[in-house]
Amino acid sequence: IFGAKRTSTNDDGSKYQRVHVGVDLFADPGDVVVAPEDGEVIAALPFYKGTGAVYILTNSGIIVNLGEVADGSWKQFGIPTGTKRVAVHAGDAVAKVGKSDDGSHMLHVETYHPDTTTDEIRQGKMRWIAGEPGPAQVLDPTRYLVRAQRVFYESKGA
Repeated sequence: IFGAKRTSTNDDGSKYQRVHVGVDLFADPGDVVVAPEDGEVIAALPFYKGTGAVYILTNSGIIVNLGEVADGSWKQFGIPTGTKRVAVHAGDAVAKVGKSDDGSHMLHVETYHPDTTTDEIRQGKMRWIAGEPGPAQVLDPTRYLVRAQRVFYESKGA
């Protein structure tokens, strides 16, 4: 759940409270992950606990981080590892759901303002410490996911 408090561990072993900046969607390892809308993959890189992430700059003007995918699974869909830009369309396969080092599996979705860089995200600069205001670039992905679902079903005539 976006905004839920989480306990994390610093490199020195000390604990701190942070706020979850994403939404976790139930998924099985190997499930295909698709682009939520037209845009460009701006990066496909290692992410968290042995998983990877595909970052898409969408035509609606936000960056979507599709995280906890199988590291390197994007290659089978023509997306190279790194920061080479690749055009994608809504519904295009971009990766497969991974399984983290601790055995969990899900699709983790984060959304950001388009002026955010993948370096800022990966370096922890978008980390939201509990009790502090959230970074201005972090967007709640809940509304985005609801809108994407509505657009998908409308396109199918449902």
